[in-house]
Amino acid sequence: VFLLGFTIVDIVAGGLGQAADLSRTIKLARFLRLMRLLRIMRLVKQSEVMSMLLSGVSSEVGFIVLGIAKIMAIIFVLNHIIGCSWYAIGAGSFTDGSTTDIDGWVFRHSLEDASFTRKYFTSFHWSLTQFTGTMEVVPGTGLERVFAVTSLLFAFFVSTYAVSSITSSLTRLEILSAQQSSRLSLLQRFLKENRIPQRLAMRIRKNAEHAIAEQRRKVAEDKVDVLALVNDSLLIELHFSMYLPRIECHPFMAMLGEHSHSATQLVCHRAIAGFWVARGEILFSRGEVPTVPSMYFLDTGKAQYEGYEGGPTATE
Repeated sequence: VFLLGFTIVDIVAGGLGQAADLSRTIKLARFLRLMRLLRIMRLVKQSEVMSMLLSGVSSEVGFIVLGIAKIMAIIFVLNHIIGCSWYAIGAGSFTDGSTTDIDGWVFRHSLEDASFTRKYFTSFHWSLTQFTGTMEVVPGTGLERVFAVTSLLFAFFVSTYAVSSITSSLTRLEILSAQQSSRLSLLQRFLKENRIPQRLAMRIRKNAEHAIAEQRRKVAEDKVDVLALVNDSLLIELHFSMYLPRIECHPFMAMLGEHSHSATQLVCHRAIAGFWVARGEILFSRGEVPTVPSMYFLDTGKAQYEGYEGGPTATE
């Protein structure tokens, strides 16, 4: 939405830039540049939208990928602004101190009657060459030369930041992948050294891979070190907010919440722990008696409960 709104106004400005073909004065070019500079103010508001998008990503991999996409989008917008400004400058005529007017690059390359698409992409191509590459359009007037030098210096700093940021993000992705491979390799070695049957080893590895994938998708509480600095009263409220929607489906928990809010908070704070189970794994077996009595609440996915032999089967 931002790029569309930003581009529409610049298209209008580009249309006004074509009026410079009639007046061919520097005043119109300055007006167009000022109009585009005012559009930069929208970047401040749109940065808040990008922050909201980043805050909604729970996976570290997704956060890194979205960060790379953000850098690419910023580069596109900057090239769009530079390209439109370059066209506004080149659509006018300038004096070099003598009585002779010097045409801008639009007229020198006979583009004044070209289609809007050709003019835009020629300008956009030139803006890209400030980051890397060359093209046939070169500055010919003093103002074009000043703008080209300024754009080149600006592009140098932006490209340096972009390359370093993308390299850092790709390195983080590689580290995450290497850590996962190392952990699974260590597990495979452990299973092999202890001569675990192949079928059981495959189930264990599958469960471990599922747990790792869930940990990458969701941040576990024990991974957030800063929570250790939060006082107990806030942690109780945090756990209550996290776990109540998951357990209030049980009639007893719903009744407990109605009669004793503090007791429900303590249950959520002290008596609940989460874990992942891979698809096809057995959570518990018939006749099994746990050392510590437990109750299971299904958060995501489906579970099938099979009663005694010949008894009913329930799926949640």
